Amino acid sequence: MRKYYRKNLKLEPWQDPDVTPYLIIENLSKDYEGVPVLKNVNLEIYQEEFFCLLGPSGCGKTTLLRTLAGFETPSKGKIYLNGVDITRVPPYERPVSMMFQSYALFPHLSVQQNVAFGLKQENLTSNTIQERVDHSLRLVEMADLAKRKPHQLSGGQRQRVALARSLAKQPQLLLLDEPLAALDRKLREKTQFELVNIQETVGGTFLTVTHDQEEAMTMASRLAVMEEGQIVQLGTPQEIYEFPNSRYVANFIGTMNLFEGMVVDEDDDHLILDVQDFNLPAYVSPAVSVPEGSLISMALRPEKVHISKRYTKRDFNHVMGTVEDIAYLGDVSIYHVRLENSDKTMQAMIPNNIRASEGKITWEDQVYLSWDPSNVVVLMS
Repeated sequence: MRKYYRKNLKLEPWQDPDVTPYLIIENLSKDYEGVPVLKNVNLEIYQEEFFCLLGPSGCGKTTLLRTLAGFETPSKGKIYLNGVDITRVPPYERPVSMMFQSYALFPHLSVQQNVAFGLKQENLTSNTIQERVDHSLRLVEMADLAKRKPHQLSGGQRQRVALARSLAKQPQLLLLDEPLAALDRKLREKTQFELVNIQETVGGTFLTVTHDQEEAMTMASRLAVMEEGQIVQLGTPQEIYEFPNSRYVANFIGTMNLFEGMVVDEDDDHLILDVQDFNLPAYVSPAVSVPEGSLISMALRPEKVHISKRYTKRDFNHVMGTVEDIAYLGDVSIYHVRLENSDKTMQAMIPNNIRASEGKITWEDQVYLSWDPSNVVVLMS
């Protein structure tokens, strides 16, 4: 996960009351034939952020992006960019550029001509157009292929041309719709960091849409998780991963062990949970403000779970089970452990460089799982 330390941007401007948001979305809604797709979306994005909208297909994230670009007209609400109301401004008059998922390159034009096409519509001088095209192609490392046609390029190269075309317009806001979806895994991982570096170099504000959690966590300064046309959680990648605010977010971001329980005691230091699938109580520390008797969901990331074949006596946060499945992923292994006296499983993720210290754990082994109280998240919904 990439921590938010940017070279050209003050740390956490969204926490600074003296910094004005660059993009403001107020009560934005969009209906198609009476069916709501966006529902009173409110969002503030700051200058030079790399912001990400994250959610499954159909959650409204691309509709929101197209509305910002001017390709969709909102049913209600306002959009302000750098203090200017652009809600009803046509796309060609907005200081916004959009990079489409399909890249939408002209097959009969060269790389250079594709990048220059939009600039020619702005009646810029030929010298200005050439300077911008050359600069944009250098940024994406495509200057040596300027004379090629799209069919002579790989998928990754076409993606770079589409990005260069968007950057050449020098937009105040660059919108990217699933920009890496067509790339293979290794190229996608490489391009994620390249996009961040380009954004830091040009100093623009980037807003990208993706359903890929890893992509969002790698690139974004902040991200918004969407569900059914609404933003359900907003924060930095670390905040959303470590402190999801609902079962939906916990399940959507990464992998999460979820168990139902009841709060049976609380004090200043911790909560004590009675979890039906555990033989021992579960402790949560520090204590969150949840009344005794409340029904909750206990959430625990697999990498926070310690797995061992050796028994260690503990009075809480300790369960026994049998290894049912193992997923070997090279750098880590994920163990699916069927809990004793329960039909539920718990996942534990272990880096493979420390497996030897525990002795090899394999299928049907009896193992013991434990975790620190501070790694438990209590969810009310």
